[in-house]
Order: sequence, then C-alpha cells, then structure tokens
Amino acid sequence: MKLNQLTDAELTAALVQLPKWQVVASALPKAPDQQRYELYRTFKFPSFEVAMSFMAEATPIISQLDHHPRWENNWRTVSVWLSTWDAGHQVSSLDIELAKQLELLYNNLS
Repeated sequence: MKLNQLTDAELTAALVQLPKWQVVASALPKAPDQQRYELYRTFKFPSFEVAMSFMAEATPIISQLDHHPRWENNWRTVSVWLSTWDAGHQVSSLDIELAKQLELLYNNLS
C-alpha cells in the first residue's frame, strides 16, 4: 500500500485531535542534508516498570499496524517519533493512527 504524506490541512486537523503531539524535523541519519518530519511526543509514567509495560503493551498494536516507531526509553519517560518512510519520511495517516492508539493505551495505563 502506497502512503502519501498528509497535506498541511490534514495534519493541522489531526493535531487538533492529538494536542500533546507536535511535528519535529531532523536530519536523516544516512543523509544529513535531507530532513525527515515526524510526529513527536513524550509519555511520562510513575515508574520505570509502568513505562516498560506501556512499551510491551504497545508492541502488538505496532505489529498489527505494521508500522514501527522510533522510540526511546529513559527511566520513566518514553519518547516516540512517528514518520512514514514510504511517504518520503513525512507524516502519513498511518502515523496518525498509531499516535491515536498510543494515546488510548497511555490513557488506559494512567
């Protein structure tokens, strides 16, 4: 399935539904002269164990969507970056769907 990047209007509308997410730009690791645009959010948890539980419970969701995040854990914080390689390292509808699913999971764990 070919995914296209969201238009500015589509991205703006999606971010209204995901107010804790933002779009960030960074250089591609293997092509530092090129930019990737990603949805980004940090999730804070009461303990390291709950942060790890979040990541573990997110795994089946991620596998079902077949869309894998760039994420990082630092003690009680999980940082997530979402971007679609097939859309030129831009934000696509798949990124929005995964962000919504992660929000639901986070709210259920809180």
